Parts: sequence; structure tokens; C-alpha cells
Amino acid sequence: MIGLGDGSIGVVTVAGTDTNGNASTLIANADLGVSANEGGSSNGTLNINTGGLVTVEGTTTIGENGVVNLGGGRFEFGTISAEDLDRISGVSGSLAGSVGPTLTGVNDIADLDDVSLRTLGGSAFDRTLFPNLAVAVDTSEVNSGGNSGLLFGVGASLFGLTNNFNGEVEVITGERMIFAGAGSSNTGQITLAGGQVQFTQGFTNRSTGLVVGDGGLRADDGMINDGTMAFSATARVIGDVTNNTTGLITSSGGTTTFFDDVTNNGEIRTNAGSFTVYFGSYSGNGDTGTGTVIMEGDLKPGFSPGLTSFGGDLTFGNSASLLIELAGLIPGFEYDQITVVDDLILNGRLDVSLLGGFTPSLNQVYDILTVGGDRTGQFDGLGEGELVGNFGGTDLFITYAAGDGNDVALFSPIPEPTTLALLGLGGLIGLSRRR
Repeated sequence: MIGLGDGSIGVVTVAGTDTNGNASTLIANADLGVSANEGGSSNGTLNINTGGLVTVEGTTTIGENGVVNLGGGRFEFGTISAEDLDRISGVSGSLAGSVGPTLTGVNDIADLDDVSLRTLGGSAFDRTLFPNLAVAVDTSEVNSGGNSGLLFGVGASLFGLTNNFNGEVEVITGERMIFAGAGSSNTGQITLAGGQVQFTQGFTNRSTGLVVGDGGLRADDGMINDGTMAFSATARVIGDVTNNTTGLITSSGGTTTFFDDVTNNGEIRTNAGSFTVYFGSYSGNGDTGTGTVIMEGDLKPGFSPGLTSFGGDLTFGNSASLLIELAGLIPGFEYDQITVVDDLILNGRLDVSLLGGFTPSLNQVYDILTVGGDRTGQFDGLGEGELVGNFGGTDLFITYAAGDGNDVALFSPIPEPTTLALLGLGGLIGLSRRR
């Protein structure tokens, strides 16, 4: 304890290195208190200057009269409250430790004070939230207590959210919970029971994280999914979504709407009788479910190019666009191909582009849409057999009767007989000249 008794004054300075360059070190094997006697009038000061290292294995407590100055050294404070962390001042140096305590029990977010809200903060605190702190923060080693209880209600926090493995956040109809800090993440459960959870910055649903229910999930700086998102009834997802290889997003018993861009590197599944609607762009893997997927934005198959499969019905809305890239003749590898297991409804635009210097030739076919069920509709302005455009000097046309009669393909024309004759004549002339 630095500054223990009433009226006492205690000053400890840790600084400098020995001849071998080793830091001057102070190790507290348990807790460290700086003017931490409750209700006392002691004055304690801890200075950690260049070359100094203070390591606390327990909890650091800084009282109202306590001062911790960081001037080039390193303070590994163990565990500290958000309120006490704000009492650290400095001009240089580094910090590492855990900001707590962890929020436990059943809590209404509207009843939490500023200190309690800070415990919800993300995996690394942002020093802009601590005006007295002007030092370099070792974000790889600084984390917060987070939530390990049940958090519910209506309210806003200036800090992010770390929802721990045994923590749950729940919002019912009419409720809205806002987290404005950086680094928000979920390893527990977020239950949408008709309400909305909003992150004004980014959000990561980690591998053990579960987001479940109906309502709204919003991340203004985008969200990353490594875990499971299971939506039902009417669900709204706002903000760009990156579904990583371990991520699973399902829609069951209702309609899930994505209002911004979705990149699917994992699995997205629309179960039978359910609908998933995309208003932004959609790229990557397809949908493994047997429900209905509705595209109102851009569909970019595969991974430039690639194969995208939809296990149920696929509908292109009036505002949709299908972007097809051609780089060769192998479907799914050298040009984009979409497989629809059930029915296909076409509307919207078709955009075709070439990749890697590829140039189409005459008498080539590109099966861009294979349909297991029925196909209805056509792309805007493109009737059967009409010209899609000229690509590298070769005209490409469209047919809706390819494959078994209802697939969609692009094709270049077969050379006319007169052209073939001229080509043959040219060969004979060349042959006679060589003779």
C-alpha cells in the first residue's frame, strides 16, 4: 500500500535500468493500493518512469487522493476498475491488464451507472474514453470484464460490449440497446425478442457466439460472423456482413432481410418455407437451404469467378443485377455459374465482363444458370436470342432454353457456311503457295 494511514504521504518511483539494460522492477504478488483506504485522507503517489516496470498480480486500487504517473515506463496493473483506470495519467509508456469487474446477475441497462457501463467495454479499451490517459495502450493485453450475466432493457452505452461466454443480452419488442464504443464482441448469446441491438462501430460474433431470434441487429461499421446467427419470424440485419468459414447464418419460419452487402465464405441456410432477402450485394458461397432467396441487389457468384449454388428457389427482383465474369470455358472455375435446385424467377439486369485478358471465340457456350425446377421471366431488355454485347470483338447472345430446356446460357454464333468456305479456300491457297 502506498499512502496507508490517515494523513500519511507515500511516494514510490520506479525508473531506470541496470548496466545490462534490465528494467527497474516492482512486483506486487497480491494487490496494490494507492491511497486506497476508504474514507481516509492519505496521499499516495506512484511514478513509473523510463526504464521502470510495475507488475501487479492481483488488483490495483487507486483512491480519490491517489496519483499514478506514467512517464515512459510500463504498468501491468493486473485487474483494475474502469473508474480507477481513469485516474492514471501519463505522457508516455504502456499499459496492460484487465478492466473490470465483470458484470454479473440480471441487469437493466437503464439502471447502470457510468462505471458499470464501462465494464461492458470491448476487448481493448480506447484511450479516447479516458481523457487523463495520454500513453500508448498495449491493446493486445488490455481487456475488460464484460458481461457474464443477463443484460436487458432500453439504454445506450458510450462503450462497446464484450458479452462473455456465459453472458446474455436480451431485447424484447419496443426495446433498443446501443453500444457506441469500439471492439464489441459476443462469445455468449444475444437474444432478439422483437427489439434491436445496435453497435455504432464494428461487431464480431465469435466462434462460440450465438445471435438468435427476431428483431434487429445493426452494426454501422459492419459485422463479422465466426459463430452462429439463427433468425426467425421477421429479422432485420443492417450493416455489411462478412460470414467467415466457421460462420453459419440461418433463417427459419419467417423472413430475414439484409440491407447492406454480404460476403459469404461460410454457410448461409434458408430453411423450407422461409425467405432471405438481400438489398445489398451478395458474393461468395450460395445458400444451402431449401427455402426462397430473393435478390434485390447485386449477385456476384463465387470468388471471381466461381460456382454458387442455391438449394431452394431463387428470385431476382426488379432492382437486382447478376454480374457474370468470363475468363475461360470451364464453368465454376473459369466463368461464373449459378446452380438453382428448384425454381428460378428472372428480373433485373445482366452484366457481363471479361477477366485476365480472356477473349471469347466463335461457337462457344457459357451455361451461366442451371435450373432444376421451372424458370420464368427474363433479364431486362434481353429476350430469347438477343445480343448481350460485344466482348473482345465477339458478339455474345443469350438463350433461356439451354441445357434441358430451361437453363440460361450465353453463346457466340457458329460461323456461317460462306465464312467456313472462305476459311477453307484460304487454307488451300496457302497450301498451293507452300508447294
